[in-house]
Amino acid sequence: MEVDASAKRDLLEDAATWLEKATEVLSLNPRSAAQMALRAQALAEMAGAQGAQASALLISAQVSLHQGKSKAARAAAQRACRLFKQDGDTMGTARAAFEAARAELMALESGSREPTQTAWESLRQNAKEAQLLASAVGLNDFAAAALSLLAKAQTALGQQEDAEKSSADAAEKLRKQSGSKAVDAKLAKLVTQLSSQEGLPAVKLGREALEKDTSLVTLPADPDEEEAARKFAHREAAARSQEQPTVLVRQATGLLVEASTSLPFQVAMRRDNAGTPSQVIARYYQHARSVNTMPIIDIPV
Repeated sequence: MEVDASAKRDLLEDAATWLEKATEVLSLNPRSAAQMALRAQALAEMAGAQGAQASALLISAQVSLHQGKSKAARAAAQRACRLFKQDGDTMGTARAAFEAARAELMALESGSREPTQTAWESLRQNAKEAQLLASAVGLNDFAAAALSLLAKAQTALGQQEDAEKSSADAAEKLRKQSGSKAVDAKLAKLVTQLSSQEGLPAVKLGREALEKDTSLVTLPADPDEEEAARKFAHREAAARSQEQPTVLVRQATGLLVEASTSLPFQVAMRRDNAGTPSQVIARYYQHARSVNTMPIIDIPV
């Protein structure tokens, strides 16, 4: 249903009011801020205002980060980033990209996302993108925080020189910001917290990387395990040998036996599983009837 111009204007005013209230109480009462942001998002969606929707989603992402909900925060921040881009808001896009990268780091550090090399590479790329976006619009404090996220990812990936450079660039960005305008105290604190590289989860190598890792040491073979493997292989070979129809022969003693196993006729017939029971019996008795024409073959008992 289309909304007329007057109703759309009222919806946008209401959405802006709820967004303002949500921003005011964000640090004091995140739960209330989340409810206000949801209301603002609904109103903005009715009005078809992508920018207001994105702003509401950004607040929702920040609340989720405050509550430790990395997955919800990342989803909200990524959607906000897309809407800001569609609305042509570069500054909003930079802020949302930064929050999405923060959510990725939280997921890796909390264990809700496995710290594989692919996951750290994803964080590295997203943090770099957030830094470039923030630098392009002069948000040096956000760029500094994004560089600190980048340094975290680089450290986890073993790129120590790059991590040191990113940390130094982050400090320089903050210095520039403080020289021109007030620095966001929360972002400055975040940069300080991120500068610590302690407690980073170790990168878990994927299967291909593990196979290529020449530093891995092969443990000595366990004799018991080798014996168990040998017995298993023997049983498997015996089972495979029984899958094909067997041939009866006569030993020099006149005993009718199965050629490959030297088992007596009656035992070999019970062990044979090639075909239905009736087929097995018919095959063996056919051999038995031709016993007089069978050559005598010397087979070790």
